[in-house]
Amino acid sequence: MKCPYCGQETPDDSTFCAECGERLDDMPLDPSLNLPEDPDERKPRRKKKPPLLIAAGAAFLVLAISGAVFFSIRTPEKDSSGGQTAEAEKPAGDDTEAEDGAAPETEEDIDPSDADFNLTTSGQLRLDGYIRSAAGNQKLLRWDDGLSFYGRNPDGTEILLEDIDRASIDDSLLPDGMLDELSSNQKVRVDGQMYIDSGELYIMPYEISDGDGKDLIAAYEKSQSEPEDDSSSTDTAAGGYILPQSSARLLTESDLSGLSLQEVNYAKNEIYARHGRMFNSRELQDYFNRQSWYSGTVSPEAFSESVLSDVEKQNAQFLSNAEYAMDPNGYRLDAN
Repeated sequence: MKCPYCGQETPDDSTFCAECGERLDDMPLDPSLNLPEDPDERKPRRKKKPPLLIAAGAAFLVLAISGAVFFSIRTPEKDSSGGQTAEAEKPAGDDTEAEDGAAPETEEDIDPSDADFNLTTSGQLRLDGYIRSAAGNQKLLRWDDGLSFYGRNPDGTEILLEDIDRASIDDSLLPDGMLDELSSNQKVRVDGQMYIDSGELYIMPYEISDGDGKDLIAAYEKSQSEPEDDSSSTDTAAGGYILPQSSARLLTESDLSGLSLQEVNYAKNEIYARHGRMFNSRELQDYFNRQSWYSGTVSPEAFSESVLSDVEKQNAQFLSNAEYAMDPNGYRLDAN
């Protein structure tokens, strides 16, 4: 039979037209229809597309439109030079880098101008204060008002000490035992080198004077050089030295102040006696035998001055010159 809709030859038992897709089993044929016999002379009707194909096409169209919109938003516009323009402004609250790529601010460095004293430019200071004792026989210099000190630890790290009213005393430049002679709460003026070590403030004195301006270092050294017994008898300085420093440093005129001609002679021979020299003079031998430190083991003939240090040799000559300056004949041994 022929399809009543498009005229295409279709098997009699067909339910749908294979050409146009129309249903045939419930459509009675109308013999009065003047249908063209030649399929080429027929005027074909538009084919109806199945609903599934229409839905798929609509979905594809929606996806295509969405993609075009998304692409137009994400693609930056071209500027006149062919480069890309900046992206749209970010919403408020987005993280942004600092202008010119600046890093986040860090803690400010220590400012040396904040300190009362900059120990990196000059650590030599003069401070008035009081001597205080601390644990472990440590002596402190303490002052009234808190001061600030800028410096560096031995490892080079910067440090600012604030509101400081004391410093530990470094006795490296002081005579041995001098700090022990300074009493607690004694008022002093100290000139010294200040430094910081492991966060602690230290002062290394090279001058210390009392409230009246007296040089305490010189006074201590003089007290150590004075004989224990300053009588003019032959037992002068029994058990001790007339000039204890004669083997350690060069003597000066001030070391001879108050000494008699006899004492100058004894002090000269004291230098030799330290090295065990014995003496032909009964007076000298008896004198040194009474000294607790003396041990005569070398006869005068066997003794060599090569055992003396350069300091001792110069001091022996200095004392000999002083002796004969006091009396052209020198001191007369065994005169009594």
